[in-house]
Parts: sequence; structure tokens; C-alpha cells
Amino acid sequence: MLSLAVGSLNAGAAKGTNPEAAAERFREQLMDAEFEYSAYIDSAGYAHALATLREYGATKVAPLSAVAKERGASAIIHNHPHGGPDGRIWGGPLSSGDLLHIARVHSETGGKVNRIIATAKEGTYSARVTRPVSTLQAKKAAARADGTLKGRRFDSSKAMWQAVHDAYAAEFARIGVELSFDRKPKRSRKLVTQKIGVY
Repeated sequence: MLSLAVGSLNAGAAKGTNPEAAAERFREQLMDAEFEYSAYIDSAGYAHALATLREYGATKVAPLSAVAKERGASAIIHNHPHGGPDGRIWGGPLSSGDLLHIARVHSETGGKVNRIIATAKEGTYSARVTRPVSTLQAKKAAARADGTLKGRRFDSSKAMWQAVHDAYAAEFARIGVELSFDRKPKRSRKLVTQKIGVY
């Protein structure tokens, strides 16, 4: 796993920030990245422990020990790239793997890390765990959602990803995981930087 500098993700935050602003900075700077990147966001809106595997369709979040000394680390964030070998036009919603991961991390941190965010070209997907969720509960919720989608045909990849998000949102809400999607089809401002420094 390659550790990266987070300076550009926190640029412009000296006058104050918040978790939503941090997520938007992450999205804008990594919207067209070829690979997935992951980091933690704290309750004050700063990013920590940015990392990547530099592999298509996979990322690995830095261990919790990487943010043990940081105050208020409460969310995991990563990007869902578009394009790449599969040619997808949209980044797509949170996967079952994403949701199982945040359920486990929520338990491991006693609820301190309770949110996972996936930024994509089309907008920002988010899941917040509101009560303890077991791995078995999360796996069953994912299986139920997948079952409602099996065999369905869609006119576009956009429609398919919307249906996936809706199915997961409905099933995970039953076990205490709230999913949301904030549509943002375009960048809201000029990028702070297009280059992320490597330590």
C-alpha cells in the first residue's frame, strides 16, 4: 500500500472546514483518478492517512492505528473511478464490501468511525452506521438487496447503479445503516491541485 501526502486534500482549509467540505475536496481532486484512493476524515473536516494500492477496482484503507493519535477520525472516504479497463461511465454506488467494512470498523472503534463515503463522477455516496451491526446482519442485508436485483434488465448503466443504490439503501436501513446520495455531476470550483505528492 502506497502512503501519500494529504496536503493538497487539506489545502484551503486553514480558515475552517467541515467533513462535507473535506469530502468535496476529495471528490474534486480525485474525480478523474485512474485508481482508487482512501483516507480518513475527522470531525473537523481534515483528511488523514491517504493511501492507494494503484490497482484497478480495489483500495485498502490504512489501518486504524494510522489515525489513533488523530482527534475525531469519524469517516472513511474513497473514490470510485470511472473509465478504466471496464469502461464504466459512472463511478457507481457503495458496494457490499464497502458496507461490510464500515460495519466492522464501527464495531472495532466503539462507534467512533461510523461513516463511509464513496466519491464519484456523478456525486457522493455515503453510509452512516447508527447502531451496532454484525457482519452476519450486513451480509444478509447485502444478499437480500442482490436478490431484488437479480435478473433485472436496465436501459443504462446509470439506471442500474441507481437501482443498486436504492436496493442497498432499503435493506441496510432495516439494520441501522443509512445510505444517501448527493448528485453532483460537475465540479463546483477550480481544482486546488491536480497532483498528489508522494512521501
